[in-house]
Amino acid sequence: ATQKHPNLRRHLSVQASAASSLSINFFRDQFGVKRVVLPRVLSVEEVAKAVEETGLEIHEPQLLGVTSDVRRRDNGDRIHTVRVLYTAALEGGELRHEVHGTTDHAAWFDVTDLDNLNIADYARAAINAAQPK
Repeated sequence: ATQKHPNLRRHLSVQASAASSLSINFFRDQFGVKRVVLPRVLSVEEVAKAVEETGLEIHEPQLLGVTSDVRRRDNGDRIHTVRVLYTAALEGGELRHEVHGTTDHAAWFDVTDLDNLNIADYARAAINAAQPK
């Protein structure tokens, strides 16, 4: 990506598990990363140290909730679902429908229009929790 798209602003996902200044600096130096999403296991002191030692924009998502339920599929099988709900920042890119997955439609909505949409109770509660007070 750094060679094909040198002007693209690169972000490092939490899945990279970059939790130290050394690893964050590696991604900055090797791949031109400008923004890092840190793992939630870091202490406030560790986050402050990462900001100070890397000079990068650091983002820590806010946990909004965790839900768990067991339900039956149409064929009678029981399925246990766990949902981890957290904030995210829109950084650009193209919104796409999930192919052969559990989400059949993807779209952006204004928060003021949510009352008119069919949204699961757990998702509605997470959206409300994420709104500025």
